[in-house]
Amino acid sequence: MRAAAVLEHLGASAGGLDDPEARRRSELVGPNVLRVAKPRSAWAILGAQLRGVIVLLLLAAAAVAVLSGDALDAAAIGAVLAINVALGFATELRARRAMDALLRLDVSRAVVVRGGRRLDVDAAALVPGDVVELEAGQHVPADARLLSASGLRVNEAALTGESAPSGKMPDAPVAEDAPLPDRA
Repeated sequence: MRAAAVLEHLGASAGGLDDPEARRRSELVGPNVLRVAKPRSAWAILGAQLRGVIVLLLLAAAAVAVLSGDALDAAAIGAVLAINVALGFATELRARRAMDALLRLDVSRAVVVRGGRRLDVDAAALVPGDVVELEAGQHVPADARLLSASGLRVNEAALTGESAPSGKMPDAPVAEDAPLPDRA
């Protein structure tokens, strides 16, 4: 959506929300923080992989192969089973570690425009419709729609893996289903 359409959709303006509206929205949506899943040990992740439907089906297939005397098929199914469990375990463990890394990037403060005034607030107090001002070197405290910018480049390595900062433009056309690296 274009910037003006986003502001209209959120019932906001470039001058920001007023304080009563920001409080109302905060009560409605809660704090601007990532919800942390309960930490799980590597053993718990492995156990969950072993209880998956695919694993149980492969175990049943291996049992049928053993009972029918086909050792070669049983060994092949066992190999597929081991690969499936190993890949699932590694993928989930990496996802957990990536989430932990994102949590360490948490931004604690933000400059927001409320009622036409610039205020320094706790980033957890941001609500949909807030207008956030960023300066060079700052971390982005929330998902946002760019309203205006001049020569903005953003390091998205934690999200996309891209090593070079990507340029951002306020009115760049973006397809609704465009992947994150393609959003300018």
